[in-house]
Order: sequence, then C-alpha cells, then structure tokens
Amino acid sequence: MALTYIEYLWPFDSTYQDLSLTFNAIPMNGAGFNSSTITGYGSSLSLSSTSNQSVIMNAPFLNLSGHSWTFEAWIYFFTKLFNSTEYPIVTQYEALVLDKYLHITIRNGTMYMGFYSDDLVGVTPLLSSKWYHVAYVFDSDSLNQSIYLNGVLDNSRTASNSYCGNNGSLVVGAGFNSMTETFFNGLIDQLYYTDRAKASTEILDDATLTLYFSFDHGSIYDGGPLRINGSLFGSTSVVVGQAGDALQFGPSLNSYFRVSGLVLLGISDQSYSMSIWIKPSIINSSCIIHVSTMSNGGGSWCIGMLGLGSSGQLIASSWGGATICAVGPTLAPNNWTHAAMTYSTSNGLRLYLNGNLRNSTNPFSYAASGAQNYLFLGDSVNGTTCAGTLGQFSGALDEFRLYSRELTASDVVTLFSS
Repeated sequence: MALTYIEYLWPFDSTYQDLSLTFNAIPMNGAGFNSSTITGYGSSLSLSSTSNQSVIMNAPFLNLSGHSWTFEAWIYFFTKLFNSTEYPIVTQYEALVLDKYLHITIRNGTMYMGFYSDDLVGVTPLLSSKWYHVAYVFDSDSLNQSIYLNGVLDNSRTASNSYCGNNGSLVVGAGFNSMTETFFNGLIDQLYYTDRAKASTEILDDATLTLYFSFDHGSIYDGGPLRINGSLFGSTSVVVGQAGDALQFGPSLNSYFRVSGLVLLGISDQSYSMSIWIKPSIINSSCIIHVSTMSNGGGSWCIGMLGLGSSGQLIASSWGGATICAVGPTLAPNNWTHAAMTYSTSNGLRLYLNGNLRNSTNPFSYAASGAQNYLFLGDSVNGTTCAGTLGQFSGALDEFRLYSRELTASDVVTLFSS
C-alpha cells in the first residue's frame, strides 16, 4: 500500500490560506500581494521588513516535532542582503532553547536552517532582484539537515537531535535572531510543505521543471510543480502518442498550443532545456517550439527554437544577438523521434535525437527578452518576421518538458528511455 503524506501549499494567489483551507492565516501589519510571481500568473506574498510584516498561521498547530519534513519556496529580495540582517521565511517558536525554535531563514546572505543551537549554515551567497528556489529538508531517521538552492545541495549536517517544538504558530516572514525580532523583505511564492524528507531528485525537479505536458486525454494542464496551464487554438485533435495520448496539429494554419508567463526563460544567460516527442505527418519548413514576448507570436523578441527545415532537417535555435543554430539530421514522416535541446553559457546549444548528441554550438551568451515569455507548440502564428524556423507544423507532439537548467546527457537518455 502506498504511503499517504500530508502536504500543504500556499500559492499566495490573493489569499493567505493554503489550498486545502486548513490554516487560519492572518496577515500582520499590512502584509499583502504583488503581481510579480515565479509562475507568471496570480500573485506572490509581499513583505516589508521596515513595516514588520508577516503572516501568522495560528491554527491548527503544525506538529513538526520528531519526524521528517521538507519546506520549499520561491523567494525574491527587494534590496541587497546585508550580512548583519536576517530574513526569516518560516519559523515556529516554542522557546529560545536547544531544539525548540525552528528557523528556516536567510542569515548573513546565505540559507540557514536551525532548531536553535543545532543549526545548518549555507554556503552560496544570495543576491537581490532574482528569483531563487529554496528547499529545507530534515530526515528524522538519519538526523540529517539539508538545504538546497535552485535544486542543488548547498550544505548538510547531522543534527544533535530532532526538532522538538511542541507548540507555537507557524509564521511566514518573521522570527528571532537571539532576542531581536527579524522580518523578511521581498516576495515569497509557492510555499510548500510535506511531512517527509524529499529526495534530491525530487527537489531538483521542483526547482527546475518549469513545464510538463503529457497531453494524455488532450489535457492542457501542467503536470509540473508550477501548474502553468496552457491553451489550445485552431484545428487540433487527440491521437495515439508515444506515451499515452498526443496532440495533432495542422495542416490548417494557426493550429497551436500556447503557454504564457514564463519568467526564467526571459532571463539572459539562464540555462534551459526542452524535451519533446515529434511525429511529423508532412515534411516542410515549420515551427515546433516558438517563444515570443507577445501572445500572437510576434513582438520585438521572438524566435523559433525548434523546427523543421525545408528538407525535414531538425533545427534547434537560440538568440545571442543573432540566430545561433544546431542543425540535426532529416526526420522521416510518420515516425516518432525524441528531441532535446539544452543550453548553458559554458556549453552553448546542444541538440539530441533519440538520446544521442547530434550537434552543438560554441559557448555563447543567451540574449533573452528580459520579460515574461509566451511559448507556442505547433505554429509561430503571427511571428512571420521572427528568427529561427517559422510556420505551421503538421503532425503530432507529445511529452513536452521545459527546464530552467541544462540537462545532462544521461538526463536526456532517461527521458528518451522512459
């Protein structure tokens, strides 16, 4: 029998409540919301340290004592982080004695998790005006405390004991450093709790899997952690896919799938990867994946990132002040092919087919839009003057994933084989 775990998610989409409406959440000193989010929709929790703002979860009591748990969140700081200042994310206070005060926080510019005098200090300095995914994990069996920054282990240690707090409200954005009260100063989005120690692979996906669409039963719902759902336009249908169902596009024009509000893909030099199964029914010059700042596919920044050339060759493209391409082999019609493209400043653009690296570019600087992006599957719509491959794709697409990291070669093989 599969184990059932307790999970709570606070998306902060104009509400202080968790999705299950379990907690009696009370904003303090004018805590409010901000339209800037990691998801590109809804809102995030906005807290000002100068106004002593926080959110208190008075009831019920969340018992964290003596068992494993994981807290995750996306955070964004308004101003420079000072070494003399603490920025609490989540705290639970019984007393300022050993193992009775849980503080999940940023201290001296790095991640910090403590039970009071039984604490783990992070390594990597954080900056202002940048979204970070943070994860704080405690394993009660091993007494291991771990902290992850953007999905990567930042530090870990063995605690002397489990956290032993037996009362106290859960507080978002306020805590203590010694006896001095401290407050967060920025945005908190998608705060998530589960009563188990998550594995490192889970946390990496939570931090970097921006989108996942299986398209099973024609679903346009995102199976990734951010739940950025999409929309279908034009003449599309559900067909048998490589895994479950797939979406069929074309041959009529403006047959496409669109997702909005992609924040990280709009940041210059941000690593990214895309994975998709492709089954073209017609071989022609066409767009498979298109990215734009405009909802109609056009705009001042737009590019077809994956598509077919006139002879059916697969072409991966990116933008570095000019179009930079990795050209792959010609695809055969009516056959499924797995394609993955990855980017990082150190490795440039890489194109994989069926798990094998087929082409790559020299390293370059990704010159992103600097704005939230729209992503299109199947057509570039009105992006007729954009860079990269353009036009209507005719065929089926399945199992699309977008990551905010560079997948490794073994990651690509795993996606191809799964």
